[in-house]
Amino acid sequence: MAVGKDTERPTHVQEAIQAMAAMHDAHHAEASRLDRLIDRITATVARSRFLIYVAMAIALWVAANSAMRELGARPADVWPFSFLSLLVSCTALFISILILASQSRADRLANLREQMTLEMVLLTTQKVSKLIDLMEELRRDSPDVKDRVDPEAMEMAGMPDHDVVLNAIAEINAT
Repeated sequence: MAVGKDTERPTHVQEAIQAMAAMHDAHHAEASRLDRLIDRITATVARSRFLIYVAMAIALWVAANSAMRELGARPADVWPFSFLSLLVSCTALFISILILASQSRADRLANLREQMTLEMVLLTTQKVSKLIDLMEELRRDSPDVKDRVDPEAMEMAGMPDHDVVLNAIAEINAT
């Protein structure tokens, strides 16, 4: 069933959306003016239009300097266009630094998302363990259900030891 804009979202979905929005708002609020400027410039540079403008500017530069030479005027940059090469190299360095700065900020947001996801997974695991425990208790206490031992359910009902999991992950990453 598709949920349209006019239908109301379930409370838990709305709360999750609000939590994500709050995280994004906090991330944006902590950004300095320089961070936001870098993000805007990087977004502009990342558009395909920017590549077209750069290609047109280079073609215009080469054509203008070649035409000036053919007309007998002194071109601003003669073949092999060393000033153009310097300009392109400096621009590439500048764009690389912008991208790295913008990526660093984006990585901080991605880390926040990962932490939020991990917290939700840990909480969900605890809730599922409790539910299994309650279901096993209900099964044991209900006279209508045949009582039996389910070792897998008993194991799953126990609260997970997160330190054991983290140590196992650390061992895997160390190899």
